[in-house]
Amino acid sequence: MSINNTILSRFQGSLFGSLIGTKLILSEPSFFLGQRLREQLLEKLLEKETISSVDWQEITPDPLSLTSSEWLIGLLPLILLFHDEPHLFWEHLDPLIAQNQLPSSIFEEIQLGFDCFRFILRDKGPLTELGQIIQTDLETERPLTEMLKICQKHSSDQFTSLRLSLYCFCRTPTHFRLSLGQAAQTQNVLICALTGALSGAYNGHIGIPRNWRLALSQEANLPRFQQQMVTLWAMWTGIDNFPPLQLSLQNVAVTSVSTPPQFPGLKLISQKEY
Repeated sequence: MSINNTILSRFQGSLFGSLIGTKLILSEPSFFLGQRLREQLLEKLLEKETISSVDWQEITPDPLSLTSSEWLIGLLPLILLFHDEPHLFWEHLDPLIAQNQLPSSIFEEIQLGFDCFRFILRDKGPLTELGQIIQTDLETERPLTEMLKICQKHSSDQFTSLRLSLYCFCRTPTHFRLSLGQAAQTQNVLICALTGALSGAYNGHIGIPRNWRLALSQEANLPRFQQQMVTLWAMWTGIDNFPPLQLSLQNVAVTSVSTPPQFPGLKLISQKEY
């Protein structure tokens, strides 16, 4: 790959990408259940380093109210942390599975989504093989307008959001802006958030356009979010009591004297193998 990606950069890229994708559609991301779950799960995971059945009840009082794609966005911290140790990922979901709080359709998409992120993060082969994971042809040569018709026709299909997100990402895998621009045409927050997460995991935070990173820098809670991502990465490396460094800031912040622009889309519509 042409971009110098580290696992830290990919963690940052995926979480930032999800947030940017959400903000392209919603001015207030906290209204999005998937984003809210992601925030609560990340905070609880960093606090306790594990998620118990009691924790799940606290952060997901009504798990059946979440769609499969909202679950994928919400589970991003767990997916990133355990992308190279699947058994630990599923162990953390055991309490939900044991209590039948994850219907089979949702469980299947979580499984497919996890496998896709795992494939991207571990650089296991050409992206065309992602179609084999979800057992369908991504058809990246098909025009976007045609895919949008398919989206509207099969809006109730449990796998549509993941399939279309992969389509938008795989058409222009090294261009975060183009992938999200295509996803934004759907006006679907789930597709935008998933596309941003996938593209961010592939390209790293450096692959996110500079002006979008600058726009994010205006968020009041960004410094805390940045440190959370570094702490999550530190957990993945196995480092305990990681000190609060400026690593997150120097990796993400961009120096500029100009006024940060708004998001254009709002107007458009384990270290083992590394």
